[in-house]
Amino acid sequence: SAAIADTVVSLASANSAASVPASVTVLAGNTTATFTVATQAVTTSTTGNIIAKLNAVTVNTSVTVRPIQPVSLTLSPATVVGGQSSIGTVTLEAPAAPGNITVSLTSSKSAATVPTSVTILAGSTTGTFSVATSSVTAVTTATITGSAGGSSVSSTLTVQPIIPVSVSVSPSNVLGGTKATGTVTLNSAVAVKTAVALASSNGSASVPASVSIAAGKISAKFTVTTTAVQNIVAANISATLNGTSASASVTVRPIAPVSLSLSPASLKGGSSSIGTVTLEAPAAPGSITVSIASADPAVTVPNSISISAGQTQGAFLILTKKVSSTKHVLITVSTKGGSASATLTVK
Repeated sequence: SAAIADTVVSLASANSAASVPASVTVLAGNTTATFTVATQAVTTSTTGNIIAKLNAVTVNTSVTVRPIQPVSLTLSPATVVGGQSSIGTVTLEAPAAPGNITVSLTSSKSAATVPTSVTILAGSTTGTFSVATSSVTAVTTATITGSAGGSSVSSTLTVQPIIPVSVSVSPSNVLGGTKATGTVTLNSAVAVKTAVALASSNGSASVPASVSIAAGKISAKFTVTTTAVQNIVAANISATLNGTSASASVTVRPIAPVSLSLSPASLKGGSSSIGTVTLEAPAAPGSITVSIASADPAVTVPNSISISAGQTQGAFLILTKKVSSTKHVLITVSTKGGSASATLTVK
């Protein structure tokens, strides 16, 4: 019932981590009064009674004082390539008490290693630590856990394998029988010398079985060797490491004519001229066939000529008919690699 006059109630604590005043006064006309329970930092949960006594009657209630606990653990970045590191941050629910707070750390995978603990200094709410990773051959997910005060928080770190991210070939359009340079680039520098497997989809553009990337490097070059072709050939050059591939296309083209000369280039109808085709490179073994065309029936040419292996030129006879007026006739020579032309003037 309500106090008739101000009444003093004795207080005591049976919990060493929780202290109370010696008494609290319930004012006249009231049935309750409040008081403060002061706690101190603990390393383990401590439970004990708070006791109130009046007129030989005692009542009590239990209070538990627990340690400061972590509320979050973050990783930045949350995804790394094996060999790279990430920074972990543990955040407490309140500033660390004098004497600091030690948060134990663990990792669920050997590919991601952490120190055994991180110390959060008195007055601070956060502490940081480094997560070191090692090379992996497949995507690996590690759970990083921080524990203190009977509570744990965790976060996931994804460790990716080193893989090719690009392949380039220069030039990407190459004359059969010549060489091009390929470059493979990884998503991260390698810690040790690493072999990357190479392959070509067409034998007209061959590559070595592999290329080695030196320790500390992210890319390496290799040679693409081509053979003479009669038709345009597209080859896919691929590089593979840890089950992942990257590729680039290279076009291998036949030898093309670079020029056509006419001698003479101007003549009277009914006479003849000599055309000379010059190739960009010596004809490959087996010779090369060059097609020939005239844009006007007044000028006749053979359908084609064959230029022998190792030669860069070939000649053919051009016949003309008499004309009633001057004509300028285009003569074209071509292979599947390209074409060249010249104009013959017939008077």
